Amino acid sequence: MHALQKQIISDIQQARSACQQMDLSAGKDVPEHFWFWPIYSTKLPETSDNEDDDNENNFSYNYSNGRVAPVEINFNEMDEDELD
Repeated sequence: MHALQKQIISDIQQARSACQQMDLSAGKDVPEHFWFWPIYSTKLPETSDNEDDDNENNFSYNYSNGRVAPVEINFNEMDEDELD
């Protein structure tokens, strides 16, 4: 990953945190668009030995206030063109 990509991802993460703080202070409990706030994943307990550990279904996704969120965007897998 190039330095520019790292800087863009860092800027996105900082902006998302700022948006979340502003929305929460305005009384919102979910963002207007899911990409406005950071999303956190939690690994769910294993249900069987046959499932793949990296499967998205093995995680729950939430905002910091505990509200359910969609699957997080993995910015590290995007190239510079997608990040611009």
